[in-house]
Amino acid sequence: MKGWPWRTTAIARWTSTGTYPDGSLYENHGVHVVRLRWGKAVSIDANEDSQAVERLLAAVAATGIVEASATPITS
Repeated sequence: MKGWPWRTTAIARWTSTGTYPDGSLYENHGVHVVRLRWGKAVSIDANEDSQAVERLLAAVAATGIVEASATPITS
């Protein structure tokens, strides 16, 4: 973290694991850059392997879970 309480930037590196519907391993990694003002998040820049997410969602959608193929939420 860096910055004053009224303008702080926090960076988080992360790794996520799980399983595909067929039981094979799912892995993803990324970085979130969070901008805070007085301790409240005002923006989050999420960077991850979007192709890994796309593959997982396609596999989940193929099992009949329609939400996995829904239009992305943009606002």
